[in-house]
Amino acid sequence: MATEETSATGAAATQRLLKYWAHGPGAAKIQPGTPGAFRRCQTELGKYIQGRQLDGFCARVIHEATGEWPGQHRGDKGGD
Repeated sequence: MATEETSATGAAATQRLLKYWAHGPGAAKIQPGTPGAFRRCQTELGKYIQGRQLDGFCARVIHEATGEWPGQHRGDKGGD
């Protein structure tokens, strides 16, 4: 799977995907930093990644793009 970082090659692929979705053409689709970005990320990437890996990768995308974890702007401390 694209989000697995079990090797240097896997880590590089994950970084490329992260940059694409946080700062590249993918960012135009999910619009990080705007309301609903996490859900849009889940919708766009849910075709390729499932379950907790999807949630984790979308959280990383939002963090990469904005410097904040999803929900952090509301004062959440990273709970569920």
